[in-house]
Amino acid sequence: QPAAVLNGASGVVSTQQETYTAGAGGNYSWTVTGGSYTGGTSTDQTVTVTWGSGASGSVSVSYTDNGCPTTTETINVTISAQGTPTLENPVTSVCYNTPQSSEHSYILYFSRRL
Repeated sequence: QPAAVLNGASGVVSTQQETYTAGAGGNYSWTVTGGSYTGGTSTDQTVTVTWGSGASGSVSVSYTDNGCPTTTETINVTISAQGTPTLENPVTSVCYNTPQSSEHSYILYFSRRL
């Protein structure tokens, strides 16, 4: 029995969309837990999954390769919660329409930590 091939991410953020692709063949059969199909169908070679808010999920596929059924390949997925933006050294007040001196400027950076 040929081994199935499956490519895609094993670490995602909740509500993230991720694409998973199986090897060449036909008669694809996908199973997704912890997320939902948002692109492709359970019989396509490639599917897009939108991951839920749980801590984990999985995506599995089996298909036929040259007319022979493959084994089932599974990617176990760790789902991280979306982070909350925080400010380091936050500005405590800003006055609207007040000229700023050239020595004070503020730039906000947002980053997502996984």
